[in-house]
Amino acid sequence: MGALGWVLLLGALGVTGCSPDKASVVEMAVTVDDLPAHGPLPASTTRSAIARELITILQEHSVPEVYGFVNGKAAAEDPEGMVVVRLWTDAGFPLGNHTYSHLDANTISAQAFDDDVAKNEPLLVRYSKAETYRYLRFPFLRSGETREKHQALLQNLDRRGYTVAETSVDFYDWAWNEPYARCVEKGDTAGIRKLEESYLDSAMRHLQWATDASQEIFGRQVPQVLLLHVGAFDARMLDRLLTSYERRGVRFIGLRRALEDDAYRDRDDRQSDPRLVFFPRQARRMSKEVPADPGAPLQMLDQSCR
Repeated sequence: MGALGWVLLLGALGVTGCSPDKASVVEMAVTVDDLPAHGPLPASTTRSAIARELITILQEHSVPEVYGFVNGKAAAEDPEGMVVVRLWTDAGFPLGNHTYSHLDANTISAQAFDDDVAKNEPLLVRYSKAETYRYLRFPFLRSGETREKHQALLQNLDRRGYTVAETSVDFYDWAWNEPYARCVEKGDTAGIRKLEESYLDSAMRHLQWATDASQEIFGRQVPQVLLLHVGAFDARMLDRLLTSYERRGVRFIGLRRALEDDAYRDRDDRQSDPRLVFFPRQARRMSKEVPADPGAPLQMLDQSCR
């Protein structure tokens, strides 16, 4: 997209080059799931190259304490897996637990899930300072299909000293990585351009939805927690994504600071929905209503570059 195209797109999304008012500043922690590998690997790149690009851009934007949530099984099975983990920690970014095998808590017992959490810990201990790794991101954001399962999972995590890494902004970034690999294979530059435009559009719509939901539920701006993945298209788009956020008034903070907010401390032990990001769950708990999140153009993405 040319310079004029970017101006028009960002303008349509309410993103300008003007400095935001202090009152409009949104604090956001950036987190990255599925280290060391997520999604198909496009031709002419490597897992370590993807990680290096992500790290470089995060550093250029001065994004602090970007937790990388690790699956130890992928690190053990991928020849580059441990290289990616070392790159992440050498850059000064902390690791978090994403279970050893990326298990869906809704399809296994609470004990089996707890065992997989524990199985991931030797890698985390080896590459972490102190016990900074004791943050867990539930794979698929699923934390128990019943109230009883959910409570058992949280009790196990409490026993191990974990804090749940909540997610408040999830724009389905993972869904762009597979069609991107197809477009690269076909050399379809028009298809890639369409992916780029839709990725930024989805990201900005979800940010607006999250800030609106925060205001509706809490009457203020709760620090946001963004979920991204260590995918090739995420690496391609990260600089443009962070720039768009900055122009929208986002100020980046660390995950631990975000989760210190009182809104995140008051957790919902009664969770029974199969998958919910933070704000809809809190709206239900507090008997408030927020619009459904904007979703993502999944059908378009599935058809891209076929």
